[in-house]
Amino acid sequence: MYIIVSFSHQNTSVEVREKLHFSDEECIKILPLLRQINGIKEVMLLSTCNRCEIYAFVDSNICNNFSEKLQNLDSKNLMKTKVDISLPLNMTNKNTESTTKDSKKLENIESNLQDSRFYKNIDSIESKNSNICNNFNEKLQNLDSKSMQNSHSHPLHKSIPTQPPTFKINAKGASANFENTQKITEYLTKDSKKLENIESNHKNHQPFLNKNIESTPKDSIKKITDSIIKAISDYKKIDIKELENPQILSGEEAIKHVFCVASALVSLVVGESQISGQLKDAFKLSSENNFSSKWLNRLITYAFRCAAAVRSQTDISKNPVSIASIMATLALEFIESKALKSPKILIIGVGEMGKLSLKHLAKHNLNLSLTNRTQQNANALLDATKIDAKIIPFSDLATAINEHQIVITAVSGGVIITENMLKLRKNDRIFFDLSIPRNISFGSHSFGSTAIKSRDKRLKNILKNIEVVCVDDLKKRAAKHIESRRENLESALKIVDKFVRDFAIYLNNLELDPLIKKMRHKAKMASLKEINRAIKKGFLPEALRENITRLAHSIFNEFLHTPTMNLRAMSEEAGADSALESIAKFFGE
Repeated sequence: MYIIVSFSHQNTSVEVREKLHFSDEECIKILPLLRQINGIKEVMLLSTCNRCEIYAFVDSNICNNFSEKLQNLDSKNLMKTKVDISLPLNMTNKNTESTTKDSKKLENIESNLQDSRFYKNIDSIESKNSNICNNFNEKLQNLDSKSMQNSHSHPLHKSIPTQPPTFKINAKGASANFENTQKITEYLTKDSKKLENIESNHKNHQPFLNKNIESTPKDSIKKITDSIIKAISDYKKIDIKELENPQILSGEEAIKHVFCVASALVSLVVGESQISGQLKDAFKLSSENNFSSKWLNRLITYAFRCAAAVRSQTDISKNPVSIASIMATLALEFIESKALKSPKILIIGVGEMGKLSLKHLAKHNLNLSLTNRTQQNANALLDATKIDAKIIPFSDLATAINEHQIVITAVSGGVIITENMLKLRKNDRIFFDLSIPRNISFGSHSFGSTAIKSRDKRLKNILKNIEVVCVDDLKKRAAKHIESRRENLESALKIVDKFVRDFAIYLNNLELDPLIKKMRHKAKMASLKEINRAIKKGFLPEALRENITRLAHSIFNEFLHTPTMNLRAMSEEAGADSALESIAKFFGE
């Protein structure tokens, strides 16, 4: 089952999010702590400017067992079911060796029958064949229940049924009973209505129920998510009260969230392109360090398929908008509102956000300057982009921020600009802090606000002419962008819903083949045990072993054909996995 703990721009302040920023080195340290949490099998961490999210796949075995799910069933009937679908109770340990020896023979026979109708036509038989199963079930219900209950405890001296259709053979101290396969289905049929009621209840609450998607109970989810939050609190040394309101998602909701994240539908700027690369990097880091495997791989792979479909089938990413592009728009509006002529603009950092900021502003023939901790990287960026900008040594940062009217920070590592670095200037200035954790220490407020707090009069005079805009302050502009793309967003969400359903079916099919194999294995082993018992007691000659084994195989092969077809059809129905899980429990070891 998939679980997500999300701290994002939708539910967490920028002050808390910057505390929750994880570098790659920190991710490698926190991920093993998260995977040690009881129930978590795989885990990854996505850390960006807008979100810190933990994606985990948890072991569904921590949820209530099958008997707890069927707690409303009559306990006696349930116990009877558990006993009667087992292998014959009066088989002795001595027969086990013989069964093991003969199982290889039956496997060889089975492999020779791979071209039988069961295998050839398993995907092509029409639904009308289900009538066969219905008629058979009616016959089973009319059987003498008393004789069925005692089918494994007949005294050795009782009369021997000899009617060929029943294939029930008894002799001296043995009974070779070929009805084991039929008994399994009889008891499944007997309680089928009760199981259908349980499935119906699950459907109303969990439309795409799959034991790897939805089966973990709420109390177990809470224990896991509480443990995740505590681990993060302890590692980052954050008061756990600051982490009280994360978004907790599980099952289908978690899957849909990941698909929306990959498709940039829940980004601060809908349709932005950065999140795709960030998600890939987060999964790659987790996978390369063995914190994630097949389950998260399946989820992320499907998420990227969904994102590709959203991009190709809608215009959500047409003329892509990003935080950097919105920042550039605000910078241009500031220039126009202040009637500035050839204002000086400083960009700090050449990471992804710095590159985008430089490219967007370079389109408008502005006076640009660039600085970076590693000047070589700044030179390489200008060489690659052919953008005309002045390189300023990072050691001159304190002077540079006071010589530029627009300053854009986008570097990792936290604060690089403090109040003490500022000088009094007559002109209005604007600082854009596009990094998490923030690079500017003297607070953040909405664009155009005059509510500036300061420790003394001098700083207050300096700051009154400075506007500070951080990532969260871009929400209003992003909201306008979202509204303009509302129609595309609705279409994109429909695509996401389809992929969520397809993913549920995909997981169902992954679980179906082992279930079918287990059903056939149970039938085969039951037949072998009865054959061995009959031969050992002398009722059947050893010379007939191979023929009777072939006959037994044909019987359970034919009998399981329709149930197998029904299972495959059922796996594509929404909510049907609760029934599949119940059947799997019946055939469990």
